[in-house]
Order: sequence, then C-alpha cells, then structure tokens
Amino acid sequence: MATQHITVNGVAASDGGFSPSSNSDIIGNASDGDTGSSFQNTSINQSITFELEGVSDYSVLSGATITSVQAIITMAASGKGSAQATVRLKDGTGEDAEVYQQDSLDTSNSSQTDLSGTTTNNGGSGFSADQLNDMLIEVAGIEGALNIISRVRVLVTFTAAANPFISKISGLVIGSVNKVSALAKTSIAKVVAVANYFDRSAVAKSISTGTSEAVYISDSNGSYRIDHNDAFSVSFWIKVGWNVSLNTTIHLFSSSDVAAAGANADTFRVFYIENLNRLMVEWRSGSSEKKHNFWFFHSNSSSNNNSADAFNAAGLGTTFWNSSNRGNVNSDGYTLITVTRGTTNSAASSNLNAYWNATSLGVGFYASGGGTGTPNMGNSTDKQITLGSTSWNFLQSGNNTETKFNGVTVWDKKLTSAEVTELYNSGTVMNAESHSAQSNLVGYWKWEGNGNATRSNDNFTISGNSAIVNK
Repeated sequence: MATQHITVNGVAASDGGFSPSSNSDIIGNASDGDTGSSFQNTSINQSITFELEGVSDYSVLSGATITSVQAIITMAASGKGSAQATVRLKDGTGEDAEVYQQDSLDTSNSSQTDLSGTTTNNGGSGFSADQLNDMLIEVAGIEGALNIISRVRVLVTFTAAANPFISKISGLVIGSVNKVSALAKTSIAKVVAVANYFDRSAVAKSISTGTSEAVYISDSNGSYRIDHNDAFSVSFWIKVGWNVSLNTTIHLFSSSDVAAAGANADTFRVFYIENLNRLMVEWRSGSSEKKHNFWFFHSNSSSNNNSADAFNAAGLGTTFWNSSNRGNVNSDGYTLITVTRGTTNSAASSNLNAYWNATSLGVGFYASGGGTGTPNMGNSTDKQITLGSTSWNFLQSGNNTETKFNGVTVWDKKLTSAEVTELYNSGTVMNAESHSAQSNLVGYWKWEGNGNATRSNDNFTISGNSAIVNK
C-alpha cells in the first residue's frame, strides 16, 4: 500500500491564545514543512482545530481506496517542562462530532520531534473521499504545557486506483522523447564543436550529512552578500537520487551567514519537500521574518492557484519527484531548476519566479507571496553556500543514492524568461560565460575535475563520499 501526507490549510476553530496570533500565519508555519517555523500557545490548555487539504489536491488519491489515517505533529518542549497535547481526528467541531482517533502525545525534547498518533482504519471500513475531505485535526494543550509546534499533518494509507492506460501513454511519451533527443544530439554536437566547450562531469552529493560529507563554500571576500532587496538568480542542473521513501525535505541550494547557528541567519534556500511534492523558495532573517512561496506538482487544476502550470512544466504526472520519476529531463536525465528574484522584499509572482527547464512554474501557491514579517537580511556578513544540504548544519541530504548537480550559476540580476530559455539551451548544458547576461554572472561552477569556480574566486569544498563524477 502507498502513503501520502496531507497537510493543513485552514483553521476550523480556535480558543485563541497562540503566537503568532494570526490564523494565516499559524497555517503557514504548520504546513510549510520547515521545523524552523512554529506556533505555540501563550495561554495554558488552548485548543486549535485545523482543516486539511482536500483529496482533489492530491492526484494519487483520485479513485483510491483509503484504508487508514494517522495524525502526526512535530513538537518541542519550551524549556518549562514537557510538551503535551491531545490530538484528535474528527468529523466536526461540535460536541456531537465523531472522533475517529484520540491520542495524548508528549515530548521533553527541546528540539522539534515527530510524534505520531495511533493509526485508525475506522473499524476496518476505511474512509471515503468525503470523510477525508471533512476530516479535522484538533491539537489541544494539556497539563498546562507550553507546546512549540512546527508541523501538523495526517498520514493517509491507500491503494491507488488502477489505470490500464498509463503504460500505453508512457510508451508513446518515451518514443517521442527519444526522437527529440536524437535530433537534439545532432545540434549539440555542432554547438560543442564550435564553442570547444566540454561537459563531462557533475558533483554528486552523498546522502550522508555533516561537514565531512558536504559540498560547500565558505565565502571570505564578500562575493555573495545578497540582502532582502537585491535582485538575484540561481540556476542548477539536477539529477535526483532520492526515492519515495525520503518522506521529508531535501535542500538543493542553500545560503546562510558563515558559522550560522540556525536557519534564521540570513538564509536563502531552494528546497524540495518530498512528502508534499513541493518545490519551495524562502529567504529569512528570523522565525517571524521570512518570505516564501512554493509550487506543487500533483494537481492539474487551473483553479488551484494555477498549479496546472507546475504540473505540466515538471511532467511528473501523478507520481512525486524522485529517482524513478524525474519528469521532463534532458538526454542525460537532468532538470534545470532556475529561481529568479527581483528587488522587492516579496515572494509574490511579480517578484519571485521558478522554472523547470525553460518553462515557468507559474504563480506560486501564495499569489501575493507567503511568509510573515519583514526579513532584514544584512549584506555585511560573508555567506556559506551548500548544494544538497542545509547551509547552517549540513543536514537534509536525501536518501537512496547521491543527487548530482551540474552547471551551477549565480547571477546578480533577475533573469528574464528569455534569458532562462537561453540558459536551458534546448537541454544542453551551456558555457554560461557565453550567455547574453554573462556580465551579471557572479558565480559559475562546471565541476570539470574539481569544484573550482570558473567565475569568482570561491571554490567548493567537496568532502567525504561526495565527489566529482561522470555526469
């Protein structure tokens, strides 16, 4: 059987007495997959009841048989005793609501800890799509505890609906891709011959964590001191190595202050939340000073914040992004991910854009941008940049096998759609120094033999089992 995490997207009832006080901020912190953003009760024994995203938001659940559900929260103690909460899965907010499952969860850990309730199969009958759509998850403090909660979700176990046409459709698609690739290779050979540019290698980030396995730069000359109002673009080719068992977040590109103690040290990051199938971009200077947006790939709905754009751009279909389903890739199995940001301190689509190859992912989930507060990222501190892990503690590096990166570029401007298309180069990794915007290219790494920079003086350190490999 397959599983799918369903996150929260609304508040059905609340006693109040939480920080942040805004329900929208609480929802953002509880659903963004980031353990660095949280909410907590400011009064004792307060209760909040969340609504869940609907079945229609997850293509994999279309027509599926839902066998069981399980509540999961990620919580930490405040330092004033254990964190303790009663978690209920139920079908309403009234006293007569049916409670499917109730659990008392607690932890004395001061770090965010995943706490799982009991799996319930509804007396053996499972759950209908309507029951899942109407399901609520209540989190209530008990025993006067002060609870710091960063994530709230429900794990659904299901059997997918059979689709006899998928293999036929896949066969047609693969045939078309092979034809396109054959034509592209002819053009590639001509371009390479003219430019005398060779692209043979990539860097593979190991699935092990820590500094001893990292791929990173600790800048010392101010090359990447980008603040919250600086125009900025980052682009990289990626061949994913994680599989469907990852069930958490992998950081793809991350930048924080050198020697950062946590995620709030002027961080800019591009990361993928595998269990939610979301590509997320965020910059932050504090837990309540951050801007972000995300694009999810599993809903082909023009009415769902234009998610159809991301669905079609990625080409992943109803299966999440992983090493067995890389979506729209070039002939070597790589995808070009590009993120562009303008000079406004906002994650709205007018300022922040993301691209899969040469195709825009469209309006992010938050049409006007998500986040809270106003990030104030200083540009007086050198930055530490990582590939394939967090930049402050070198964690969240995936599973299964190494993820490969190639043609990593950093620009001091917001690349236009046409410039992203030029960089994509019909699927061929190009020499970025021949790009029309090359005067704005401030960082460029080819990975041909080492991690040395082609543009800038900042070379990547490649540690442990991470290595330069054939692409």
